[in-house]
Amino acid sequence: MFRRKAQITVLLLAGLALAGPSACRRSADAGSETQPPGEGAYSAPPEVTGAARAPGGGERLEGTAPADSRVRLGQPGGEAFTAKADPAGRWILVLPPAAQARIFGLSVLIEDRAVQAEGYVLVGPDGEAALLRAGASAVRLDAPTGPGIATLDIDAAGGGLLSGFAEPGSDVAIRIDGRGGSEARSDEAGRFSFTMPRLAGGPHRLEVAGVKLQQALAFDVAAPAPLDQGPLRATATPAGLRADWLTPGGGAQTTILARSWRMP
Repeated sequence: MFRRKAQITVLLLAGLALAGPSACRRSADAGSETQPPGEGAYSAPPEVTGAARAPGGGERLEGTAPADSRVRLGQPGGEAFTAKADPAGRWILVLPPAAQARIFGLSVLIEDRAVQAEGYVLVGPDGEAALLRAGASAVRLDAPTGPGIATLDIDAAGGGLLSGFAEPGSDVAIRIDGRGGSEARSDEAGRFSFTMPRLAGGPHRLEVAGVKLQQALAFDVAAPAPLDQGPLRATATPAGLRADWLTPGGGAQTTILARSWRMP
């Protein structure tokens, strides 16, 4: 359904996590640094486990990484934000407010070596946050307000991947353009996913129903315009934040972060 395009990797993507040492760094810790693990230590990639709006604005990200390592969020322009994991491997980083959506590469620095995490971190201007993954559903990092659609990923051929949150271990009925007969089942954590049939270009309507769940999402299938100004183009739509972004293979993928995920 999602096809990875065999194209030359776009150079800007490398800068997401591997921006040079001259990049602007803002450290989230004020204490002295301890020596990071040595060359022989296992270098597990870092992870973002949650995101929320910070009290003074901006976005508060938290996650895991090797103990006492330096975590780095790098933007394509070279600006980077860093935090240091504590002895238990937990880290917190507060990004300043921004009027536009931002995309980051996540990595951990160990003796000047960067171990890059899977995917890219997208942070929207209204507190939306997700892990973008090429050929797979995005993973919402901001907490849901209740059962609902979380993300919709669409490739250039009209293939789609739906993800959401429902009552744990429950069935979710799915209708596309008024046609039913499809179902997904949520796991123990309440997350469900569904591979959609290939859709023609133009407007479409998606409906999901289940225990304490009744939601519709209107969206358009349209190939994104060339991303010649950077690896991300984000647009506010009635359905939610639409992000057209470059995958590591140089192709384009569209991710919609459903607005209702955060609405009461």
